[in-house]
Order: sequence, then structure tokens, then C-alpha cells
Amino acid sequence: MSDYNSKNRKLDLSAKFLEMGQVLQSEGDFNKDVEVQILGTILIVLSSLLLSENDLYKFSELVNMFLAKQTIDKLTRDNHPIIDLLKNLSDTKSYDDIMDDLNKNKEETDEDE
Repeated sequence: MSDYNSKNRKLDLSAKFLEMGQVLQSEGDFNKDVEVQILGTILIVLSSLLLSENDLYKFSELVNMFLAKQTIDKLTRDNHPIIDLLKNLSDTKSYDDIMDDLNKNKEETDEDE
């Protein structure tokens, strides 16, 4: 895709996200639904992020950090065995050492079931 087509596509997507966001904000306001209003705001933010590659990548990193935290929180709540391994990691362990520990733990877990 040429740069011109790519820029036009991003502008088109940005305009669509902006329009959807505005509609959702109005709908949320009319129905007194805060979650729908928030979703509209998020779409408006996304519409602006499409116009800045650097900001889009930073936002993507932020979302990935949030998802990683959600995953760790869930594993902690569920008392998943990997949490103990993560807590006991040292800076001197190599990737291979960590994978060996995880595989040993998986084998022990499988035997317990």
C-alpha cells in the first residue's frame, strides 16, 4: 500500500472511530450509562492515536502492561504455582533454567492430578 493510501486509510479509520465514539457518548448520556460513555471516550482517544504512530505504539505498550498485570493478579488469586517460581527467580538464572523449572513444576502438577 502506498504512503498516500495508508494515510488516507488511517484518516478514514480515525474518522469512523471518532464518529462511533461520539455516538456512544451521546447514547450513554441519554441512557445514563457511564460504561457506554467511557467506551465512547476510548474510541475517540483511539481515533487520535491512529494519526500518531509513536503515540499508538506507546498506548499499545501501556495496554500490554495492563494486561500483564491483570494476568499476574489472576494467577496470584488462583494460587497458581508459577507465581511461586516468579517470586523465587534470581537475576543469575538463564532462560533455560527458568524453562526447566517451569517444566518440572508442570510435571509435578500433572502427577498430582
